[in-house]
Amino acid sequence: KKRGNLSQQAKRIESIKNMVKDKTLVRDYLSSYISVIEKIETISEADAVFWAIRNLILADFLSKHQEEKIIYYEDVCLNPSIEFAKIFEQMSLNLSQKVQDFIEQTTSCDRPGTYSTSRITSKQIGKWKRELNQDEIYRVRKIVEQFNLPFYNSESDWK
Repeated sequence: KKRGNLSQQAKRIESIKNMVKDKTLVRDYLSSYISVIEKIETISEADAVFWAIRNLILADFLSKHQEEKIIYYEDVCLNPSIEFAKIFEQMSLNLSQKVQDFIEQTTSCDRPGTYSTSRITSKQIGKWKRELNQDEIYRVRKIVEQFNLPFYNSESDWK
């Protein structure tokens, strides 16, 4: 799928490359990845770098705050009712019937629209891979692997 016109794509790529201008971000996280960032040529590579940087920062946060818990998107997509029940329980929140009904309604049907909050969540898993060709997936994987993240790094994550 096309993701914006060429001008928008160029701006997005440039905005990711501009991250190396943030001295604090480079000092704390990006110094080892500047060459990866500077080599971005496509929108899918820019998205991969942005995703990796965001998750690099998240991994650092989680290493400092062991009480926090990772919730995997795929788990929520496969079993939204169960996963939301766990989240509510962990946060000592009441999971009312109204909330349960809302979760069921919004995760089991598609309502068209970019900003729609209703999706068949089981269809969302791996959606990004269906929107890219094999070469793009390979390039995204090679970029993400360079960040050596503690999650989404197994072979099964890329199939």
